[in-house]
Amino acid sequence: MKILIFVVWILFKNSFTQVPIEGKCNEFKNCTEPYLKINADAFDGIYFLYAFVPTFKVEYNQKCTYFEFNKTTHGTRNFYKFEIDSETNEERITSAEFRVGLNGTIEAKYTELQIELKYKIVALTKDVIVLLSCYECGFLSKEGAGISALGLSRYSSPNCEISTIILRKFRECGIFESYVEYQDQENCNDCVLY
Repeated sequence: MKILIFVVWILFKNSFTQVPIEGKCNEFKNCTEPYLKINADAFDGIYFLYAFVPTFKVEYNQKCTYFEFNKTTHGTRNFYKFEIDSETNEERITSAEFRVGLNGTIEAKYTELQIELKYKIVALTKDVIVLLSCYECGFLSKEGAGISALGLSRYSSPNCEISTIILRKFRECGIFESYVEYQDQENCNDCVLY
């Protein structure tokens, strides 16, 4: 049993990337103020992943990733993440149910694993959002504060202005470009309907 626990601990420990910022999550909160007030209905629809700080190594071999957000009949919202494994070309879909708090916080519960995560929505323009999360306890901790950051755009191939907006926000949060990965959206279906 001790060997099994040790192996699981090693797998989790090795699945996380290096920490862009060190310290506590409360130091990270300074960068999460939205430029625009978010209305939950306004961000329903499709967002394409442009740039991200990978939380798990599996995120390195994905392409054509986009998210669909929509309202359910019982007051919560669903989010679906669609992606293609760049090695096998298999499609993967992840789903979660979430609520948007008054302060722009998303509280999501991943359907398959029943894992609860909290993200802060930072609405940069009506077409660009950044989702930020910080972990400092439990198996999600990384030496000090660990973060997850997703830069999402309504456009699958954002122009320089949009990419600059996302990267500027990452820098405000202490995330330097050397930690950022860019999503491969080439040869993907650009005709996803909103």
